[in-house]
Amino acid sequence: MAVMIQVMGISALAWAVGAYLPLSTTMPIFVGGVMRLIAEKLTGEKQESEISSGMLYSTGLVAGGSIGGVLIAALSAYPLAKAGGGETNPLEILQTYGNSIDFLHHNWPADLIAVGCFMVLGWLLVRAARRTITA
Repeated sequence: MAVMIQVMGISALAWAVGAYLPLSTTMPIFVGGVMRLIAEKLTGEKQESEISSGMLYSTGLVAGGSIGGVLIAALSAYPLAKAGGGETNPLEILQTYGNSIDFLHHNWPADLIAVGCFMVLGWLLVRAARRTITA
């Protein structure tokens, strides 16, 4: 199928990513593309450089997310002894204390905070992409 897509003039890589990744993963990729389009429209130039400031910032976001995922996985795998016996992990302890702030977990304010953080990161990405790198 990828060969047929490529013959049709569509990037097989972009099609394959959309075909096998869930929407929750491909939507940030789409938003990143929109941020790039906005940065190109604001600057009036199209940067194809792999060392542009926007590309470096994007790479840092991806690397930071990956490192965060590895740290969360490590914390969830690390057993701690409970006071009353048995085992728990640091994430369960954090979740126990975090549940006292209920609006951050189950209600619309949590979604609003997440969307706000995502918008701030998008704005910072456009701002970084508009800067020129001086070597």
